[in-house]
Amino acid sequence: MKTRENKKMFLYFVRAIPVAIIIVYIVALIYGEEYFDSVNTILSFSFNILSLFISVIALFISIFTYSSIDSVNMISSMEGNVLCNENYNAEYAILVDNYSECTDAKELEEKLYQTISKNLKEKSGTCMQFTDRIQEILDSILWYAYVDTKSDRYKEHINEIIKSLDDSYKKFNSISNGNQYILSEHIKLIKNVLKYQEVTHAGGKPDTSSEMLNIRGRMFQNAVSKTIYYDYLGLEYHKKAVALLRSIIGFEGTEFMQKNMEKISAENYSEEVKRELFLYLSKAHEAFEKAMESASEDILWKGYITFNKARIDLICSVILNKFDDNWDKSIREAIYARYGVVKIFAPKGEKSFLHKEFEKEYYYSKALYLSMQTYRKTNDAFVKFEAENILKSIPEHSDKNCEVFDRTKIYIEDILKTIESRNA
Repeated sequence: MKTRENKKMFLYFVRAIPVAIIIVYIVALIYGEEYFDSVNTILSFSFNILSLFISVIALFISIFTYSSIDSVNMISSMEGNVLCNENYNAEYAILVDNYSECTDAKELEEKLYQTISKNLKEKSGTCMQFTDRIQEILDSILWYAYVDTKSDRYKEHINEIIKSLDDSYKKFNSISNGNQYILSEHIKLIKNVLKYQEVTHAGGKPDTSSEMLNIRGRMFQNAVSKTIYYDYLGLEYHKKAVALLRSIIGFEGTEFMQKNMEKISAENYSEEVKRELFLYLSKAHEAFEKAMESASEDILWKGYITFNKARIDLICSVILNKFDDNWDKSIREAIYARYGVVKIFAPKGEKSFLHKEFEKEYYYSKALYLSMQTYRKTNDAFVKFEAENILKSIPEHSDKNCEVFDRTKIYIEDILKTIESRNA
């Protein structure tokens, strides 16, 4: 930036010199040689020309300074930017429609990359434009839960997007510290969410890092940003709680498999372990509550947050072996919220890949509810009937990496196997 300004300044000086020479030549032509017949006249003329030359240079510099200030203000201004708009909400109906032509996870990931990458490169010239690009990524970050995060193509695309974000951020190093924090914290949020998705779907040893705690989440004013931050903060605490349970009990699969719930409920926890467990679970519950406050009118995010919050209530009930109306109400809210997503965003024609994913999420929440009913031995006949209906209703998946379908199927098979063994 400074090198470019120096070049411009040099050009102004170069342009001023021929202007001064032309003026001298014109004066000489008008007045002729008689005018310069004395030393005093020559000195006076020289001083006048020098003053004029300095005035011309001063004029060029003032014009340059004014245009530079105006240009810098236009580039670095963040007044009224979308990231600080408390009333902002995403147009999810339009976003769902934009990706309605995607038939599988690969096409969805490719279109996400093409859209985000193109806008970052071509439409990030000013701070205001850059904040718009960041918001576009946050609005679409939900869809990354449905792509194959284990593929090399995904990792390559994500690295390119992150590099573009970092490169664009470096252009605005002259803005105020407050605005720099706004940009940097949102970029960190995007990076951490994408990393969480990748690590979660990668399998292997569970990741229990606390990346979200490194983000100044209280700075977020935008409702979408706050929703994403607190939801993923809650997920981090949930992972810590499950990892602790797994290290003590040593179960395989998810915590809501029938045998695993029996082990969790039967374990005689020490006071220290109980304190740590309920520290993580209470922190997760608190984070999800805050996420719900921000997403009170956000249909899509409400479906995710109510389900995540329900899992916390369910695991607390299993650990304490105490089942009151709270857990039942919690999971029913999650099922209803996900049912709303399926119906409200239902396509007019053939079901899109995204809509099928919404349906799978809905059936997954129902499967979790039936799993808890099976564990409590409430009504085996009803549970069996509902479980078999889910197996018939859930959309088939064309992707090898469809964990929601696989988890739902595992739950249902576990439920049916448990009921069959009871009645044998």
